[in-house]
Amino acid sequence: MSSKGISVGILISILVIIIVYVLVMFELYRNQKFIFAPYVPPSPPNSFYPLGTITPMTQEEIDRRNNIIYGSTNSSETQ
Repeated sequence: MSSKGISVGILISILVIIIVYVLVMFELYRNQKFIFAPYVPPSPPNSFYPLGTITPMTQEEIDRRNNIIYGSTNSSETQ
């Protein structure tokens, strides 16, 4: 067999593979399967909902938090 015949055979087989791939992807898209399935977010563990109720901080808690933040940034600047 000549090298021209082998080259044509390889090109035809690649073309057939591409056509089959496109048809499979189109069917998956049409049926909304595999990578085209709609996204369903996972349920959080232990019923953790980060956008739940918000408890406002008291002024003492705000002052304590600010002192902790100020203390941690102030000590790193002096060293």
